[in-house]
Parts: sequence; structure tokens; C-alpha cells
Amino acid sequence: MSRRSPPVGFAFLVFIHLFCMKKIFRVSAIAVCMLLVANFANAQKIGYVSFGAVLDMMPERAGLAKQIQDFQKPFITALRAMQANYQAKDAAYTKTKAHLTKLMRAQKERELAGIQNAMQTYSTQAQQKVEAKQAELAKPMLNRLKFAVALVANEKGYTHVIDSTQPILLVAPDEDNLMAAVKAKLGLK
Repeated sequence: MSRRSPPVGFAFLVFIHLFCMKKIFRVSAIAVCMLLVANFANAQKIGYVSFGAVLDMMPERAGLAKQIQDFQKPFITALRAMQANYQAKDAAYTKTKAHLTKLMRAQKERELAGIQNAMQTYSTQAQQKVEAKQAELAKPMLNRLKFAVALVANEKGYTHVIDSTQPILLVAPDEDNLMAAVKAKLGLK
């Protein structure tokens, strides 16, 4: 049996069909990309606010500073007593140094170095405790500020808000500054 070749018109129709499908696919792909880019550009709205400036205006800030001062007073008093003890022992050592044996000098110097190390350790631990207390006391104030920023961002359609206190912003249009709205939300002037 002989094989029949398809009619010439059939090949032409297949060619036209494939050509049109490729064109429709390209146009569809371009349209989808354009929609995605337009949607992405519209979906991203970034605002900024100076958290540090707003925190400084909050009435709780003064009470927080007083509480931190009161909390660190015992640490400062203890450190001053340690320093006075060190200075007294150092003065006594300096006076008697010439009359001490080598072994006694070495012992006194180790004692003074131990006192210095104890003061340094105490100072570091006290600083850590003060910073932890400060974070604990500031948490409600920070949460209140973050909540107000989130409300303002939601009301104004912002998807992201950046803290302008940090020197990250290179370009920041004034219309994206949420400072006034956040202050109003917190009842600040």
C-alpha cells in the first residue's frame, strides 16, 4: 500500500496554528509579567518614623529614667566602695613597698590585681543588670509605640515602616514620614 501524504493545506494550517499559539503565549506571558510588576509596585508602600524622637516625647520616658537611676544607685555605691578600698590598699602598698620583701610585694600586687579584676567583673555585671532592667521597663512603652505605628501604617496603607533613627534611609519623601500621625495616635504634641 502506498502512503498518502497529507494535503498541502493541512501543513499550512498546522503551521498557522503553531505560529498563532506561540504569539498568544508570548502576549499572555508579557501581560502576566506586566500585571505582576504593576501589582508589586502598588503593593509595596514604605513609610518611616523616628522611633527615638517619639520615645523621647512619650510621658513615660521621664518615669523610666527615674526608675533606672534608682535601680543603679546601689551598684554605683558598691563600686565606689570597692574603688575606695582599692585606693586605700594601693596607697598603703606604695608607702611600704620599699620595705617589703620581693615575695610580700608580689603578694600585695596580686591582691591589688584581684581587687581590680573584681571591680571590673562587678562593673560589667552591674551594667548588664541595668540594661536588662531598662529593657524590661521600656518594653510596655515600646509595645505601645509599635502598636501605634502599626495602626497608622494600616490606616495609611503602608506595608513597611522603617525606623529613621537608624541611618539607613538614603532617600525618604516627606509624604512617607509617619511621625505626625504616630504622635497624634499616641496623643503627643
